[in-house]
Amino acid sequence: MSEKSDWSDAEQDSISNVALRNRIIFKTIDEGLAVLVSGQSLKTHHEEQGRKYDKFIQESFAVFNNFTAVKSREELEKTKNEEFQNMGHFYVVGNEITQALLNDEGIEKFKRLVADARSDPMKIFELYKAICAKNPELPRIEL
Repeated sequence: MSEKSDWSDAEQDSISNVALRNRIIFKTIDEGLAVLVSGQSLKTHHEEQGRKYDKFIQESFAVFNNFTAVKSREELEKTKNEEFQNMGHFYVVGNEITQALLNDEGIEKFKRLVADARSDPMKIFELYKAICAKNPELPRIEL
């Protein structure tokens, strides 16, 4: 997904806080997809570090939900730097959302969704919320 993305730390100072937040949201999905495509296991990764993965998923969604309310650039930067480290919370959120979308929509619809999400990442979450309405076991996004 990121081959067409304009993600660049060097360019972040010149964009609005909303655009920066949207880039971080898009990167969350992008990194989650990258983990899925690469065949890596976030569960194994986090369990090897002594975490209970089911609990870490819930914690990750709580951190992400708190992030979506952040408005200050300083806090956005701090959160981005912390939550992408070591396949952290945002990788987990992106991976869980990506898996749910692919399972529900299939690859072709997912590809179109990603193309649309470049300009409006909230489209991903709107669809994810609709999928959650059908499956109450999925962790929730609060936007």
